[in-house]
Amino acid sequence: MEKFTKLVQKETKIKPETSEFLYKGEYMNVVRYKDYDIVVEPHMVVILPYLKDEGFILLRHEYLPTYQYFYKDSKEFKDVTNFLTVISETVEKGESLQNAVRRGLYEETGIVLSNIYQIDIQNGLFLNKGNVAQYHVCLLEISYNDYKLVAPPTDGSKFEKLSKTIKISLGDLENLKIHDLITGYVIEKFKNEYKLK
Repeated sequence: MEKFTKLVQKETKIKPETSEFLYKGEYMNVVRYKDYDIVVEPHMVVILPYLKDEGFILLRHEYLPTYQYFYKDSKEFKDVTNFLTVISETVEKGESLQNAVRRGLYEETGIVLSNIYQIDIQNGLFLNKGNVAQYHVCLLEISYNDYKLVAPPTDGSKFEKLSKTIKISLGDLENLKIHDLITGYVIEKFKNEYKLK
């Protein structure tokens, strides 16, 4: 047995990590990294505004070809074009999460938050194990003096014209038909926070 002081560490050569683009799209890419295919999308903020003085939350009634495709052979949802979702916004490169929340809220609802309104955002959660996008959840309790309402801008797209923001009363939360995990998660988080169960 060799003495510990005489042991010499053997040099191991590690190949530099490389990634190979398999698909480049407008909104997402697919790369191969360490023999694993990974979807690369931008991070998102998901926002659930609670208009406390009115007793409403705001959701999107969103035109979604993805869900339409999934349900195309379904009897119950075959002719449904719009689905309830939380308000979400892509975080632009170099943008703070707080700014993405403010921008998303303005663009989707016309709500302009006061400059002194404090925005708390949950740490990011990966969408799934094959995607690098993180979702940052933001529950916003908003009172009358926290914002002003303006006409929301529009990007002029077909999808934007076919979608809208709607008010949901707290009494109707149990009757919502939710189709995606993040919307369900955020609504459950809201109900737990406000003891609505």
